[in-house]
Amino acid sequence: SASCEFEFITIERTLRGLVWDEEGQVWLSEFQTNNLPNYKKLSEALDTPLASATYAEDGLLYAASLNTDDLVSGLYTIDENSFEVNKIGDSSIGYTDLSPAPSLGGDKLLATYGTYIVIVDRVGGDYLGAFNMASFTGNRNIVALAYEEQYDHPNYGLTDWVFFIDTAGNLYETGFLPY
Repeated sequence: SASCEFEFITIERTLRGLVWDEEGQVWLSEFQTNNLPNYKKLSEALDTPLASATYAEDGLLYAASLNTDDLVSGLYTIDENSFEVNKIGDSSIGYTDLSPAPSLGGDKLLATYGTYIVIVDRVGGDYLGAFNMASFTGNRNIVALAYEEQYDHPNYGLTDWVFFIDTAGNLYETGFLPY
């Protein structure tokens, strides 16, 4: 007979993010990882239906709306003191999640769209290029994107490493670098 011992840990952190409530309103919120699903509203309900947000290396908080009827997004900045949402521009596709991309030459973000991870122009809002990840995900859409780190590869230079999750819950890791 065999035995196995497991040790579970709880990471207790305070996180900030966008929370959609049961009435479809979006709030800038704060929550404790050990006290989910409870959250504290930091703002009034936002007029813009934001779907995702990320910080970029310039220190600004960027957010994307998602029009699910037309599958397009708008790109915005959010002032963390006043909670003012300022539109940068529109995209011809719909961003479902955002991530910083400091290695890609400045003024860029990464976003998800279906089976793609796309490069976003954070000055104008539209996407500049796309990487189709369908061969890795088995044609499943990507539902989440999280920045891991910037790594200085000895042969290729600065690389942005991200995690992404598909609709089946599979977790992937990949890197992006300038070309």
